Amino acid sequence: MSITLNLEVAKGVSIEDVKGALSGVECSDYSETKSGFSVKLTNTNAMMSVNANIEDSDILAEGLEGAEWSVGLRIYFDVDATLQAPFDDVKKIVLNLSEQVPFEFVLSFQYESIYAQRDFNGLELSEDF
Repeated sequence: MSITLNLEVAKGVSIEDVKGALSGVECSDYSETKSGFSVKLTNTNAMMSVNANIEDSDILAEGLEGAEWSVGLRIYFDVDATLQAPFDDVKKIVLNLSEQVPFEFVLSFQYESIYAQRDFNGLELSEDF
């Protein structure tokens, strides 16, 4: 069973920053797209797609409607939820990104359940993540 996690990243974060956040994560099948890239995260068999060409810069994650930042990148993780520790690679990427850039982001499932959020207070991870 595959689920999709959505990472909304504030304007100011570049595709190169996201590539840097892949440090320590085994990847394969890298391919450039018109507006980003996609890659397979081999340890967890997840697919990651980065899109920098977004029309709507509003935050879609519920509960953050009043946040004062705009989305510049949307990143999608298609994760096999049947695996043991299916979020390990995604978690590494989120932690790396948090350490590398000073910008806000939010990781959610179906824009409803927030798994990770970085704001001016730092990074907060949910217990389910």
